[in-house]
Amino acid sequence: MKKTLLWAVLLCMASVLPMSAQSTCNHQYDSDDQTHCTLCNHYFVHYTSTDGNIVKPLGAKPFGEAAIVSNTYENGRGIIELDNVPTAIGAGAYNEVETLKTFEFPKTIESIGNLAFMCCTGLTTISEFPSTLKSIGRYGFYACLNLGGELVLPNSVTFLDSFVFGGCHYVTKITIPESITEIPNHAFEYCKRLKTVVLPESLITIGVDAFRNCYVLEEQVIPNSVQTIKDGAFSDCPLLASVNIPKSLVTIERNAFKGSPKLNIKMDMPNTLVSIGDYAFYNCTSINSELVLGNSLTTIGRYAFYNCTGLHGALTIPNSVTEIDSRAFKNCTGFTGTLSIGDKLTELRDSVFANCSGFENVIVGKSVNDIAKSFIGCTGVKTVHFKNTTPATFYNIGFNDQYVCFYVPESALSTYRADKNWKYAFYDRLFIEPCKHEYTQENPYYCTKCKHYLVHYTTDNGTFLHTPWRDDVKK
Repeated sequence: MKKTLLWAVLLCMASVLPMSAQSTCNHQYDSDDQTHCTLCNHYFVHYTSTDGNIVKPLGAKPFGEAAIVSNTYENGRGIIELDNVPTAIGAGAYNEVETLKTFEFPKTIESIGNLAFMCCTGLTTISEFPSTLKSIGRYGFYACLNLGGELVLPNSVTFLDSFVFGGCHYVTKITIPESITEIPNHAFEYCKRLKTVVLPESLITIGVDAFRNCYVLEEQVIPNSVQTIKDGAFSDCPLLASVNIPKSLVTIERNAFKGSPKLNIKMDMPNTLVSIGDYAFYNCTSINSELVLGNSLTTIGRYAFYNCTGLHGALTIPNSVTEIDSRAFKNCTGFTGTLSIGDKLTELRDSVFANCSGFENVIVGKSVNDIAKSFIGCTGVKTVHFKNTTPATFYNIGFNDQYVCFYVPESALSTYRADKNWKYAFYDRLFIEPCKHEYTQENPYYCTKCKHYLVHYTTDNGTFLHTPWRDDVKK
């Protein structure tokens, strides 16, 4: 009975002793980093704190199955002794621990859990990630406001969760390994000093707001393997000037490059591209390029190219496009020449080409039946060619009421002139689609192709004579 009582007292005393008193081994290490003792087979984690005191990890299993034996702070360094191999930094292990300053990862760590170092605002430096690391969880290092330098993820990492490094204000360079196929949502948003990002050729998806508000990011090479650039991926990057369009791209989601006023990108869209989302290139005023749209494109979102004043040359909307939302090309004043609209589009929505003042000729596809107010402010247009034999409806077609010639299929001229809208607005501007006349030198007044008679004339201002009742008179 007395022996039993004595053991109970000793156990109670042991339970209240500080953890540092429970380790009695005279440690001998198998490497200079002093992370493993060859005598007791214990492992060690090193750190420093902002106030010179120990930092206590949180949660039941901050290092996975390895239990903490002791936690001491000596000679300006914290040492956590573990009784087993540490394979994980547990979820929330240092969540909002503001006094943690530096942290050295054990070489055996395989995973860093959700919120593991979230809001460690005193954390400035972490050691190199171990080659055993496979995953970093959601909010892993989110809002580590003072974490800086270069981060290199090893090839062993196959998964990153959302918000993983968001808000790390002093990180300057990040290297993503070939083992990663997706940059998660919000992964590096608000990395205010991030200047260089190395992306792997294995990458398929760049997530929502992945690099949003990266204020000093100036250029980015996007691998040709990338198929999806998600919502806001590179939005509000005020210094971003150079980006490429990958050759395998399928989707550019809404806001992808919105609010990047210095962006100058070659707008040669691949034939793999299916959709361009709302506001995708909104207010990217420095783009200086022709816009080439591939033949797989089906949708262009509202405000997609709004105020992209540097887009220039002719514009062809391919036959694959079935929807262009309102104001998609509004204020794109640099376009010139011909705007050709494909045959699958059925409507031109409100102000879709408003203020595109450089176009001279417009060809409207054969399926368009509603024009709305799509050409408001298109002051340079001289001719509009309609392929549809059924007159399209419109509220205010635009063109600022300048004198524009409307050409329609020959079989549809009477239908257009009988239509209520067209009759009262443009009756005297409607003509049959002009023939590319062929005539002999002996008789230049008769077209052998359309069998029409020709009248030749000149005018002082280079415009055609206004003779609305003569269907055979052409400009």
